[in-house]
Amino acid sequence: ASYPERKPVLGYYDEGNPEVNDWETKYMAEHGIDFQIFCWFKPEGSGENPIKTPTSSYALDGLKKSKYADKMKYTFIMENKNAHMNTMEDFKNNVVPYWIEHYFKDPNFYTIDGKPVVTIHELTYFIRQIGGQVDDAGYARAAEAIAYLKSECVKAGLGGCIVMTNMGGGTQFDLTKADEVGIDAVYAYGYGENGADPQWIQSVTQSYIDKGVDYIGLASQGFDNYPWSGNRGISTTYEDFEKECLWLRDKFTKSIANGKYGQNIVMLDNWNELGEGHYLAPTAGTGFNYLDIIKKVFSKSQQPCDDIAPTEAQQDRIHNIYD
Repeated sequence: ASYPERKPVLGYYDEGNPEVNDWETKYMAEHGIDFQIFCWFKPEGSGENPIKTPTSSYALDGLKKSKYADKMKYTFIMENKNAHMNTMEDFKNNVVPYWIEHYFKDPNFYTIDGKPVVTIHELTYFIRQIGGQVDDAGYARAAEAIAYLKSECVKAGLGGCIVMTNMGGGTQFDLTKADEVGIDAVYAYGYGENGADPQWIQSVTQSYIDKGVDYIGLASQGFDNYPWSGNRGISTTYEDFEKECLWLRDKFTKSIANGKYGQNIVMLDNWNELGEGHYLAPTAGTGFNYLDIIKKVFSKSQQPCDDIAPTEAQQDRIHNIYD
């Protein structure tokens, strides 16, 4: 209530509610967004045992149960800061088979050339989660884990697996290690306050390309977490956000060599990080402006969207307050 401009058009909703996911699917699909990436957390308390319920991935569970789930592809980030995983054996014996059966075989899961696409959040965290340190031996452990994941996907008839990693927030991994670890592409989760500057984004994106990685460009809203920190950050103006998107479409993706994932994919930062202040979801303060820019720049269809909000009765169904 103290930050009314951040209130979503959907109201303060329960992200695990399937009806919420239907609204969000509508907004994304109508504005030209092809797939969404959720955070996935290994359930707390599962220990070294097989995973029985995805109780730590509420939004993703809500999507899978939603009526219009087939209108939007999805994948996920393995969120390693809170992954509740401590060994290589746990990853191999419990996480990998669960991913394959519960997600990768879902026809709505995001694939490229038939292969499921998954993201590991910051490789350095992943190395620690499988019992290693961030050194040569740790990178070798990561390579072993990723190779195992890909081989199990082949055995499951999926043709393999495309593994990406993202950067941002914590210790950054050595980009020159990406190929030997088995990382297929790299992108940024966010750029912080620098993400409000289109020129800075162009410069840092080029620096990643110069390191020889298959880098996927990102359009950012900057970073302004004043509801949490009390300190004002920097948000991207609509004009600068459009400049970012146009540069990615007209310059960056066209500069990428054939066969690189960065040629055909643009990432967007972020859907609903309302507290951190980088979000595309329509709110009282931003309306549908960011989504309208995405549609204008990237969508093949320029048919106008109705950009409606739930009725009061509909909002009552999707609102929940928790301690």
